[in-house]
Amino acid sequence: MSLDVAHVHAGRDAFNRGEWFEAHERWERAWLVAGEPEKRYLQGLVQVCAALIKLERQRDDLYASLVARALEKLADAPDTFAGLDVGGLRNVLRGGLPLGLPRL
Repeated sequence: MSLDVAHVHAGRDAFNRGEWFEAHERWERAWLVAGEPEKRYLQGLVQVCAALIKLERQRDDLYASLVARALEKLADAPDTFAGLDVGGLRNVLRGGLPLGLPRL
C-alpha cells in the first residue's frame, strides 16, 4: 500500500476552501489504500472534517467529541505530513472552538 498524494492534496485544497465534505471524501479515498501510520493520520483528518461539519450545524457537543478522537489519531503525526501543516492544525484544535483554521 502507498500514500495517494493526489487525493491528499485534493483534500487539502478543499479544506483550505472550507469545503469540509469534499475534503473528507478525498482524504477517505486516500485512507482506503494507505498503510500505517498514514492511514491513522488520514482518519484523523477525516474526523476533523466531520467535526467541522457538526460545528456548522451548531452541534458543539459532537464537534468536541470528534476533535478529541481526531487529536488522538494525529498525536504522533509529523508537523508536516504529505505537505500538510498538521502541527498547526493540532495547535488550533487543542485551543477549543476554532476562531480560524490554518491553511494546510
